[in-house]
Amino acid sequence: MIIYNNTKDAPDEELNATLGARIENGAPTVGTTYNLGNGLLEAIQAAGEGEAPATDFTLETEYKTVTTWNVIAETKAGKKDNVQMFGAHLDGVPEGPAANDNASGSAALLATAEALAKQPTPVDNAVRFGFWGAEEVGLVGSEKYVESLSAEELSKVKAYMNFDMIGSDNYVVGTLDSDGSDVPIPDGITVPDGSAELEKVFTDYFADNDQKNVGTEFSGRSDYQAFLDAGIPVSGLFSGADEIKTEQEVEWFGGEAGKPQDTNYHQATDTVENMSKEALDIFGPAIAYSVHTLAYDLTEAPTETPTETPTSTPTETPTETPTDDPVERSLSIDPKKVDENDFVSDKGVQVTATGCAAGTTATMTVSPQNGKIKEFEQTATVGADGVAKFGVRGLDESKSAEYVGKYDVTVECDGGDPLTGSFEVVAAGADDPGAGGGGDLPRTGSEALPLIASAAALIVLGVVMTMGARRRKAGSLK
Repeated sequence: MIIYNNTKDAPDEELNATLGARIENGAPTVGTTYNLGNGLLEAIQAAGEGEAPATDFTLETEYKTVTTWNVIAETKAGKKDNVQMFGAHLDGVPEGPAANDNASGSAALLATAEALAKQPTPVDNAVRFGFWGAEEVGLVGSEKYVESLSAEELSKVKAYMNFDMIGSDNYVVGTLDSDGSDVPIPDGITVPDGSAELEKVFTDYFADNDQKNVGTEFSGRSDYQAFLDAGIPVSGLFSGADEIKTEQEVEWFGGEAGKPQDTNYHQATDTVENMSKEALDIFGPAIAYSVHTLAYDLTEAPTETPTETPTSTPTETPTETPTDDPVERSLSIDPKKVDENDFVSDKGVQVTATGCAAGTTATMTVSPQNGKIKEFEQTATVGADGVAKFGVRGLDESKSAEYVGKYDVTVECDGGDPLTGSFEVVAAGADDPGAGGGGDLPRTGSEALPLIASAAALIVLGVVMTMGARRRKAGSLK
């Protein structure tokens, strides 16, 4: 079997294919360049009746047994019968250093795992990370892992996300096309139920961030294949390999049409210097977002408009005289100036809004002014006394100086106009640094996160875990 490269733009580039597992009594197979392969084809087509064109190939093959490893890590917390799994392969081809294929996917997954371990709220669903060995010699690591699971253990794995190449130099923003909307599902492939919902995690994320994206084919070229064969819902991200970039993809993602999406694929030039930093900055946060989404049970945000038409007349007769004097609306911030070391401790800053409608939801927005920390929100349920309490602190003690600066605070709640104020985080040792909040920070909502941070410096590759206030125990995300 002679397989030649069909890329005319690189006519002397050899085909470097992954052959897969050894087959007893299989035919010898060799890959070659477009020029050589097409030349052989033309010679066969031009041969007269009875002529037998001949050529010679020297094919040297070595079979040997080596030992390699998968690396599996799982959260201690979370429902063990509802495992959300994420994977990337560790190995590369002998021809190159494998920076994009696939140090990129492995590094992003490791960074995300480290960020997840730092979250103050335990995960609701068990999260399992798989770093696969021997992908390049036939998806061996992931296949052997899936084969090693009993039927009972396999049934606990509810989803698998795959990240193989996220830094291609001529990249596309690709999602594994679970619903066939961009790329038809290949013949003989049965996509497990739930896969389209997994792809939607990514497409919704990209839509929210105004990021163009395209579906990529269920080609079976990476470690999701074993999970797909086992009937487990799968999806993933992919920045492109030897597929040729189209004019439409150039319009959406930049780069150069007519060339491979990764011009260094399986070559000695697959180095860190030749990866796209822009692609990494797109894919890294998307990976972290998908892990966060599947790790926690999340409720839908409240509707922006009333779900029912209000009654035209009062449902109760009003009292003749007021029952209580109205509570004056005010916003208390304690302290208004806090030392950076106190800000990353359990002291932090307490924010108390008074004069809100009891039983409603209040929303605090914190807008950092130092250009290093992103704006974030937190919600709290207003108590019967009309008071809503919030707590704010930094999560990364090793980078306390990153939090120094002014923070504007706005609390919106039913009962009147928004309440505003501010506090300042000062450098360690500054005069009058404040008292650090006066005690433990309050919890808000039903087991909601009391402590909110948006420190982009937490992890590499621009990965930032989504940390909006969340309500837990809202049903299993399977």
